Amino acid sequence: MNRSGRSKRTMSRLIKEKRERLQQKLVNDGASDFSHFSENDIEIRERVRVIEEISQIKDNLEETGTKSLKDNLRSWYIKYSPSRQAFDELLKILRIENLDVPKSTKTIIGNSTEIVVKDVPPGEYWHYGICQQLQKVKELLEDREKVVLDIGIDELPLYKSSNKGVWPILGKVVNENAIKVFLIGTYLGPSKPNSLKHYLLDFVTEKMSTAKENCPPSPGKVRKCNAAFGEEFFSQYNQNTCECINLKMQLKKLEEKIVKQNQANMDVLASHSVLLNKIYKNETMPTEVSTVFPIKTVEELEKLNNGISEEDIPFYVATVKMKIKASGLTKNFSKLISEDICLKYNYNGTHGKLPFCQYLKINGIFEGAVGDENYTSLIKQAFKRAKNNFFKKESLKRK
Repeated sequence: MNRSGRSKRTMSRLIKEKRERLQQKLVNDGASDFSHFSENDIEIRERVRVIEEISQIKDNLEETGTKSLKDNLRSWYIKYSPSRQAFDELLKILRIENLDVPKSTKTIIGNSTEIVVKDVPPGEYWHYGICQQLQKVKELLEDREKVVLDIGIDELPLYKSSNKGVWPILGKVVNENAIKVFLIGTYLGPSKPNSLKHYLLDFVTEKMSTAKENCPPSPGKVRKCNAAFGEEFFSQYNQNTCECINLKMQLKKLEEKIVKQNQANMDVLASHSVLLNKIYKNETMPTEVSTVFPIKTVEELEKLNNGISEEDIPFYVATVKMKIKASGLTKNFSKLISEDICLKYNYNGTHGKLPFCQYLKINGIFEGAVGDENYTSLIKQAFKRAKNNFFKKESLKRK
């Protein structure tokens, strides 16, 4: 189609009608104008005139139609954004239909803008631009004094099997519903940008300079953003960024300090708990517990074993620990059991001795104080050592 909306078929019909009118004119004027020509001469002259007229019409159509067709194709390409391959195929079809159109998309839309990809760790950023997008739809915005934009930023994962994602900066013209959401810039990387400043630098720079540059229609304001920044952000971008970084560092240091203080407080509380427990035990320990040792007679031994309550066992264990802590049960057994008891008893009651193992509570206290799995072996050694010491002293007395 040409700019007037006429198809090739319509143009062919018009040419045919023009030719018929020319033929009729030749017939009507033949007697006066061409009486001296033969029939063949008249036919040749008619063909020449028809061809010249058709050529003139075609030239006029091509002169006025090719430019408008190219403009229409360019507008259609911008509006629907087909792939270049598909658009090239469309141009081929139009050329087959004898329409004078370029062979490639590049001729229609001009040279492509150079794509500049910037490093924004840990990924890359490409900025297309607000002005570039508004230029595409400037026909819809010609009557607007200002353009009000909504800006949105969000993460879009690419694949489930990949950790890469994109963080596009999207725009929407609020005061023109016919314009769809458009891309301003996009970031690609394995995680979100390390620096908000670097990520938004091109966007903020363009936003601040649109009023100075020739970007019709001039954007008026950013109405709202979901990325926690608005008009005030653009004028104080660098300052606010530095303040946020400093505040973040201070919060991190404060957090580390609080963690250390909490750990120190927990250690102090644990120590105080142990000390208070010891003080409590010392203050509440029955008076007789510290005086029952050493056990001197069989009667005291039986009385003690029968009189110990479950509540008192921890106090007895603590007392025994204090008496044997210097060098163990074997060497300090005399602080717990008198020589008279040692001579009358052994642990198992062998060799005619009384069995000390029958006093379960006392043995339980001794074993708890020793804290050794080999308590039985230790107490047997303690009885043996006590007897040997007694006999040595008796032997020395005789000498």
